[in-house]
Amino acid sequence: MRDVDLVDQVRAAAAAVVELAGAWRRTGRPLGDADGDVLGLVDDVAGVLAGLPDDVDLDVVVAAVTPLLGRWWPRHCASANALADAIEDLRRAALHRPSLARHARRLVAAGLV
Repeated sequence: MRDVDLVDQVRAAAAAVVELAGAWRRTGRPLGDADGDVLGLVDDVAGVLAGLPDDVDLDVVVAAVTPLLGRWWPRHCASANALADAIEDLRRAALHRPSLARHARRLVAAGLV
């Protein structure tokens, strides 16, 4: 898998997170302090991603979404559950897939496959 494909996957997963955060806000359900904190973090990351050029390096995109990845995400309502699931998808796109691609490239370079 090419890095440009991985960048696209990370951006798409992050866009889903941003959309679901907005959907949660639009429910009109009262937000606690922790809820507001995580939604604010999504806004911050969305702003960083929006400022990145189209031809950005994979490591830069992963660094931009990293603040979302190590955070606890509430699961106390359907909207929060959907957002937490989208964060899991983002973790796979930003951490797991690039790692697997790097390992595969090393194996190919070493002539092991």
